[in-house]
Amino acid sequence: MKYFVNTADRQVFAFEDDVEIVEREGVYSFTTADGVPLDSLPTMLVPCDPPPPYEPPPMDATTAVAQRDALLADATLRMGPLLDATPAEVVSLKAWRQYRVALNRIEQQAGFPASIDWPKAPV
Repeated sequence: MKYFVNTADRQVFAFEDDVEIVEREGVYSFTTADGVPLDSLPTMLVPCDPPPPYEPPPMDATTAVAQRDALLADATLRMGPLLDATPAEVVSLKAWRQYRVALNRIEQQAGFPASIDWPKAPV
């Protein structure tokens, strides 16, 4: 992967290694492996380092609880049909119950609310 930044707006562009990049007098041109020029790109692109990986901002308690409540509501909807579970569905119902308990305990986690280990929903 090769990275270029637009000097006008600092937008970063990533190009696969099979894109041919030619520099002439400080201006770069880009061509696909099939020879098709990538003409719609900004003209002020210069090579740059890869951008750092995206890290979402830490969550505040209000947002975390709202997300938890939305996940609990979804779990409740999914559990509804399982309340009349057949013996084969009892395992699924138990997994959804354990998931709801884990969701209700997120506020007890050491990193709450900035760092939450969200439980995985059953499939």
